[in-house]
Amino acid sequence: MAADKFGIGKKINDPRMAWQPHRDLKDGDAVLGPRLHLWDAIRGEDRSSSRIYPRKLSMIAPIRKPLFELGQVVATPAAAKAIEDSGEEAGDFLNRHAFGDWGSLFDDERERNNRAVQTGGQIISEFRTGNGVKIRVVTAAVDPSGRRPTTTILLPSEFQR
Repeated sequence: MAADKFGIGKKINDPRMAWQPHRDLKDGDAVLGPRLHLWDAIRGEDRSSSRIYPRKLSMIAPIRKPLFELGQVVATPAAAKAIEDSGEEAGDFLNRHAFGDWGSLFDDERERNNRAVQTGGQIISEFRTGNGVKIRVVTAAVDPSGRRPTTTILLPSEFQR
């Protein structure tokens, strides 16, 4: 495949593109390096002498961890079809769920989820696809081993408490 005028499709053999752990980063620090390198490589620029990993950039989101583990992720056929028909990815809804965006829930349900994150209870989010179809993302309560075994994506009509 030949590269277009923006360099998309160009093979990049730049050792600076490899991910490197950064021991000096803490929660809240911004990481921009690989994106800068990729963009510079696409534009054909060499900035090997510049600082690669600037810190505390206001336009970059801070490093965050999910609030809880999802366990094994499954989706009902109807929910998978609704997401596919909308042109969206299930991962988008799963990320929102894992980071505490509960979607279109009432305040009392949001509070229940916030408590469940701390106490190990069941966590439920509700979202709409781009086509307006409601889907739910449900993460099971913590099992005796201390893990959340599953997260299920389904339609509200398929949900039973």
